[in-house]
Amino acid sequence: MEEKLQRHRAFWDREKTDRPLLGFTTYRYSPREEFDLVPIPRGRYLTPQDFDVEAFLPVYDRQYRESQEMAGDQIWTAIPFFGLSWLETIVGCPVRTDEDALWNEPIVTDICDVPALRLSRDNPWLQKLLEFTTKLVAQSHGRYPVGIPFMSGPMDILLAMRGGSALLLDFYDHPDEVRAVLGELTDLWLEVAAAQFNIIPGFHGGYGAGFREVWAPGLCPETQEDAMGLLSPDLFREFVLPGLSRIVSRFDFASLHLHSGYLQHLDTVLAMPELAAVEITVDVSGPTVAELLPVIAKAQRAKPTIVHGMLSVDEMKILVEALPAEGLWLITRVESPQAANQMFAALAGPGA
Repeated sequence: MEEKLQRHRAFWDREKTDRPLLGFTTYRYSPREEFDLVPIPRGRYLTPQDFDVEAFLPVYDRQYRESQEMAGDQIWTAIPFFGLSWLETIVGCPVRTDEDALWNEPIVTDICDVPALRLSRDNPWLQKLLEFTTKLVAQSHGRYPVGIPFMSGPMDILLAMRGGSALLLDFYDHPDEVRAVLGELTDLWLEVAAAQFNIIPGFHGGYGAGFREVWAPGLCPETQEDAMGLLSPDLFREFVLPGLSRIVSRFDFASLHLHSGYLQHLDTVLAMPELAAVEITVDVSGPTVAELLPVIAKAQRAKPTIVHGMLSVDEMKILVEALPAEGLWLITRVESPQAANQMFAALAGPGA
């Protein structure tokens, strides 16, 4: 563990090292598949009572055991059920489910008539999130860190509340109202994060960052603003950047999730002094890993950079051989611990 922690510290400091961080995870993309033994109802609206936290805990134990069987630098971190968009649900967007997925439905019909967004500790979905966090902390017994789940950024939350086409028109028709709601959602994001971090203990002097299985010597949440791919650079800087900057400035090791197919705001993101790292998910729809090399190299020159996806050993080799090792964290999804061990040996050498 101490060797892993030292490599993770070196990643954040972008120190010279013999190789990049190499990580592997058996997480499935589909939360239904990952938690297939948990009886989540299908075909209707869900309530907090539909999520029996105790039923989820055996899945976390399996995930932890698998992580222990894998070579690599990953520090497995337990996070509340990743299939639920927690913040969107907390603000009141109904959550529906079918055989494959869960999704939220809009609740705002007029951006000029959004009620004040004030977080109540009695919010039933917040209570469920905190119950999840509390029970994961107890389940861990200090064996592994507990982190916070995906935390959608203010625009992503508002997009879920309002709907895509309507919100894009609102940026032009009602800019002041959009700006005000985004400010309130930024406050709510910070309150929900603080409520979770008040429960989560440190792990070896730091914290785990959840899905990317990276550790940092301080609080290290990951946020996202996938909806920024719909905006021009000017609209992104005017409406989204202020809230995003306020969120990441509260933490020493905050990272931002980006998709490889929507990197038009990368330069603006990399110029954020408050942002500690960027995470680039390699989309299966492209660009290819080889085509992404100049973009990842640019990101790496500015920030510690996490590259994540369903990467083959050949794609991982391209990244390892073409990019500097310092400040680079490569994590790929694999089918089994055995596949991870074979890939690690191919990348780092059999004695690594």
